[in-house]
Amino acid sequence: MFILPLLSIFYIVIARARGARVCYWDLGCFTDEPPYPERLPQPPEALNVQFLLYTRHNMDDPQTLTVWDVEGADNSHFNRTADTKVIIHGFIDDTDVGWLINMKDAILYREDVNVILVDWAGGSQTLDYTQAASDTRVVGSEVARFIIFIKYLKDYPEERFHLIGHSLGSHIAGQAGKLWKGIGRITGLDPAYPFFEGKPPEVRLDPTDALFVDAIHTDGDANHKLAGFGMMDPVGHLDFYPNGGMDQPGCGESLFEYVRDQGVWGGGETFVVCNHLRAVILFIDSINSDCAWKAYPCSDYQSFVDGNCMTCGDVGCYSMGYDADKTYTPGSPVNIKLYMTTADSYPFCHEELHHVKLSLSKPPDCEEYKAEQLYLRLRGENKSTENTPLLKDHLSVEHKRDSFEFIVGSRKGIGSIRGLDLRWKPYSDNILSSLGVFAEWLFASDLGTCVKLDKVRVNTAGDVNGTSTEVVCTRKDLQPDITQTFQREEGCL
Repeated sequence: MFILPLLSIFYIVIARARGARVCYWDLGCFTDEPPYPERLPQPPEALNVQFLLYTRHNMDDPQTLTVWDVEGADNSHFNRTADTKVIIHGFIDDTDVGWLINMKDAILYREDVNVILVDWAGGSQTLDYTQAASDTRVVGSEVARFIIFIKYLKDYPEERFHLIGHSLGSHIAGQAGKLWKGIGRITGLDPAYPFFEGKPPEVRLDPTDALFVDAIHTDGDANHKLAGFGMMDPVGHLDFYPNGGMDQPGCGESLFEYVRDQGVWGGGETFVVCNHLRAVILFIDSINSDCAWKAYPCSDYQSFVDGNCMTCGDVGCYSMGYDADKTYTPGSPVNIKLYMTTADSYPFCHEELHHVKLSLSKPPDCEEYKAEQLYLRLRGENKSTENTPLLKDHLSVEHKRDSFEFIVGSRKGIGSIRGLDLRWKPYSDNILSSLGVFAEWLFASDLGTCVKLDKVRVNTAGDVNGTSTEVVCTRKDLQPDITQTFQREEGCL
């Protein structure tokens, strides 16, 4: 019988608590000692983990599957000949949240598979993050037990399971993979940082947790100052860092703007978690996309921005998102860090990447000048890029000559570079801002006489070789707050 092997997998102990350790019958024992959070997980009864099955036969009417309920599982729409996607939400969420429903629908639209939503609202819907982080261990054990139940009941291979977790859900998936080896794939969508960053593999998601582990990082904090909710450390075979893994385009609006557009609750939530949720949104967008979602291997984001990683190199390029496993060869290195850019709205995928190097200059008698923002549009023979804001912080022209480098993406291939549009928005502090139009006039007149555009070089990424183009190679005046068009010069290389 399938029940006997199941029972032998887990510790069978009498539940007891003695301060630093607690055991739950067929789920195992848990401690509050390092490297784990300083809190014991709640009992399974409090967490009330549920497994909700959706298929193409019941896309809007889930069936609840319960471990030990053989009759219920046998009478469900679970298809033993199809793959199974298990989606696990994170902190605060439950299975009614919009992104889970959208992901479930997108997957079932693409494939005839089993989709199971894991509801652990009994642990996630709290303001006590420390407790929720500790509870992930019990929830992960519940997920592992469920996988074993289905395996022995349905004679179903564990490699057909694909666990998809967001935030704390990523580490829940990892915990399940530690307890039951051989799970086919785990996808971590911005794995949660607090209590997991810098911890050993037994605590967090790790490449050994499944045959293939991929992660998308969108809300990291490179300085580890809790500025982001997501991890920066690599945790998978492939780790994708769109836009550097932090500060996603379209997530920089003020609280007022979000509340104005989405209401108090929706706008407030988006303001707090926009970057953290972007991993989910990108993954959903990739499910039924015809874009390649190509990401380039690189040691770090700055090297990527500097244009040092504009080919696939020896490591190779990989597709971020739903089809990441299609581009990975078993036995390849782990913790491969991959970079790309995305748009600020749907469709997010950039089909083509361009490294842009701007060379600026000013006469020695001019003072330092700053830009609050630079806007750039590349013009190709087929299409143009979006008008792209380039700066995450202000830019300063301090020396006689300064160079600045950026990555600009385009949703479609634009063809051979023919020119560009550039607008320099001057920087002004609070005092100058209070002077209004006069400050703008003062800045504009000084800037127009000083800052020059010397050269623009564009390198378009490619699998083996990039394409390099000099668009501007003779000095041009750079005017403030005016969109200037520069055509490719015939004399440039």
